[in-house]
Amino acid sequence: LYVVLMKADESVLPVERYTGYYNLAFGYFSLGQMNRAVDYFSKALEQIINEPPEKHILDRIIDGYNALGALHYRAGDHRNAMLAFDECLEQIEQSRGVIDESFYFAARANVLGNISIILQDLGDLIRSKEVLEEAIQDRIRALELSPAGYATDQINNLQMSSYNNLAAIYIAIGDFKRAERLLEFVLDFRMVNLAPDDPRIASTMEGFISIYLTMGDYDAAMEAGNKLSWNLVW
Repeated sequence: LYVVLMKADESVLPVERYTGYYNLAFGYFSLGQMNRAVDYFSKALEQIINEPPEKHILDRIIDGYNALGALHYRAGDHRNAMLAFDECLEQIEQSRGVIDESFYFAARANVLGNISIILQDLGDLIRSKEVLEEAIQDRIRALELSPAGYATDQINNLQMSSYNNLAAIYIAIGDFKRAERLLEFVLDFRMVNLAPDDPRIASTMEGFISIYLTMGDYDAAMEAGNKLSWNLVW
């Protein structure tokens, strides 16, 4: 009924139609109806893809393609997820100079991070590492360009998550020294900025345990395990 009314009312602006289809897509996603969610995300993008390239339109196009890629990924469709993320990157590049420069780098970082996860799932660990390293550099640039105090906590936490994920890739390819250095950096930041029982600290500690067990350093693994237990009990 909502869609019928929206189609019948010619006064509804393209951006409003986009928002309506976008919300419907998320509704179907929450119900686990992936095919209908994909259909409505695609319909949402159709409403604005040919609109004049104004900032508020481009922001929504970028967000829409990123969400569409994430939905395909959740459905286990790596191919179409990658296609959506590639299209999102192309839209980001075409939008540069219109969208905020900080948003440009933040959006690139988000999409590249998603692509890195897909490549990791597909077993292409080297390429996944390279893409994630690029995402980290983009997120650093986004942080540098953001107004003072603007969402810095959120950006920093996203950055630490990226470093943590990069460490996991280094572990998988056997580069334990680099993985350990990254985890030490992440742990130092998280111990200062997060509550002692925050699960993200536990996630970092589990990375150390994985390294030491793989290397056969069981004493170090036990010590890291004891620190992890202390944090969970604290």
